[in-house]
Amino acid sequence: MKFTLAVIAAFAALASAKPVQMREATAQDHVEAPENNSLIAGTPISAQFESLRFFEDVNFGGQAISISGSNNQCSNLVGFWNDRASSIQNQGGSTCIVYIDSNCSGSTIVFGPSTQISSLPSGWNDQASSYQCF
Repeated sequence: MKFTLAVIAAFAALASAKPVQMREATAQDHVEAPENNSLIAGTPISAQFESLRFFEDVNFGGQAISISGSNNQCSNLVGFWNDRASSIQNQGGSTCIVYIDSNCSGSTIVFGPSTQISSLPSGWNDQASSYQCF
């Protein structure tokens, strides 16, 4: 009898528990705009240009990040993703340029709409630092 009451009490506690609130990821979680540009705080990551995906390993393997944001805005990859990508997909309709240096400078690779590179060329593996889409 005591066991049954304990089980009922446990289920009642679980049923009345408040669900954990998840916040939507924003572009600021993954990238940083140079000082002359700014990301809009709270803008959903999927809000503006379509997804540009960076993969840690070749052949679209390892950890991945999908980034969406404002067209015509240079953004830096920061933290884990700076100098980390080995393969990249442009899954949207915009043309995106990936730069080897921050603040959209240095050598570039251009990704037309819906294009991908499963293994970045020599000199580019783990080198991408910024991007801009149009």
